[in-house]
Amino acid sequence: MNTQVAASEQGSGRIKLPSRFDFSCVGHYRTLIAKLLVHARPERIALDCSEVDYIDSVGLATLIAWEHLCKEKSTTLVLEDCQRAVLDELKLLGVHRLFYFDRSVTRASVAVPRPSDAAIGALQAG
Repeated sequence: MNTQVAASEQGSGRIKLPSRFDFSCVGHYRTLIAKLLVHARPERIALDCSEVDYIDSVGLATLIAWEHLCKEKSTTLVLEDCQRAVLDELKLLGVHRLFYFDRSVTRASVAVPRPSDAAIGALQAG
């Protein structure tokens, strides 16, 4: 498993999450965040979520557990560059308020289909 983890001298850590954050990989990432919290003791941990397009219930429970663990250690957990689908899922489940987000919603874009000429004509006539 190719994992990117970084700790800086400025008191921050960074972990890049995979495209599928699910039961098959969370154990590996639990170990990484625990080591980061114990050895680097960062003030802030950023989870790079830019590639995450799927998260299952185990992945979600892991994020919530990490948020609680970070809070206990006086570390801020930040979810960076979340894709719209992940944000929507967190909002739907009502857990988005637990997290700090950075550059998430502002980078998300939704393609809006252009209405057909017939639909425009019907709106103008009606």
